[in-house]
Amino acid sequence: MRWLVFIVGLGLLGACGEEAAQEGGAPFECDDLVDNDGDGQTDCEDPSCFDDKACTDSGGEDGSSDEDGSGDGAGNGSGNGNGNGNGNGNGGDDPSENYRPADAPAVVVLSVSGHCFAAECAVLGYNREYLQSQGTLDVALHSVWSSGYEVLILDFADEFYNWVSTSDPNHVFVYGFLDLLDEMAFIRDEWVSDFVNPTRVILVGHSHGTVWAHTAAFLMPDLPIDLLVDLDGESLGWEGLVPGIPSVGDEWADVILDYSIENGVTWPFAIWDPANSISVPGLSQAQDIEDVVPDHVQLNVEVQSADLVISDAEDNHRLDGSTTRIITGWTSEGHSELAEPDSEAVLWVKDVVQEFYYLR
Repeated sequence: MRWLVFIVGLGLLGACGEEAAQEGGAPFECDDLVDNDGDGQTDCEDPSCFDDKACTDSGGEDGSSDEDGSGDGAGNGSGNGNGNGNGNGNGGDDPSENYRPADAPAVVVLSVSGHCFAAECAVLGYNREYLQSQGTLDVALHSVWSSGYEVLILDFADEFYNWVSTSDPNHVFVYGFLDLLDEMAFIRDEWVSDFVNPTRVILVGHSHGTVWAHTAAFLMPDLPIDLLVDLDGESLGWEGLVPGIPSVGDEWADVILDYSIENGVTWPFAIWDPANSISVPGLSQAQDIEDVVPDHVQLNVEVQSADLVISDAEDNHRLDGSTTRIITGWTSEGHSELAEPDSEAVLWVKDVVQEFYYLR
């Protein structure tokens, strides 16, 4: 197995001695009460942090509360919430500060699984969720779980609609893309908004789930995303069945178009056509949506497989053509194998997240 890692624009290249650290060069460095670049100026005192959200929105160094919070991890406004953690630092002594609600978690993890190849899914008739249920999130985001903060997991599958029981509409088997958008809107309005200590958002996707994740991110430009994890994101077979390999494909283009026409819904861009849909400066051809990272994503970690049939063969880029705050890794593992909790790819993601993403 051969790993190649590009770390661009993170200000964390000390191991190679190529670039000095800069205050604000990594997520949350402008409000961590640490002089990260050793120049004697901490957080918002440092000129490199003047334009950081932590300094422009809170009016000071520390936008979060020192009060201990509590929570049971129950989803607020959600039917698929699972709690993890024991404190979120909600509340505060200064009534003039606008703190997030006491029942809002410190972190929300939105997980979108991909196309299900298991025989059971052919019988069920829908793509099941697996990133959370099989333990992949537990490993990949280990440092988040062990941070001591309250973490809420909302899991979704490679589906447009929710799949519910015919005998009990309240029993949801899997949550789809429309529910993902609803949850993100709720998080934005109720837990992020203009709070000095907003809920942090982490978005994780595998395979077709990465297409849904990036699409949702582009549709929600006013919801800051701290961390976006792409596990071999690939749109092959997302729009329609793949000739000769029917087990690979979904038919989401037709589903989305039918829904849009029937409900009079218009989208800011053609979400039913993710392949080769975004022109990026410096690249010779248009990029798939899962290979482009929106500006409001602070850090993107992607890993590509060596699968001969389905593989993310394109490195991610920002809209300006750069790879700023994008970390890319490669593995010799297959497309499905890569997403297993004990895979070398997931263990690599765990190490990268632990090193470059932190909560305080």
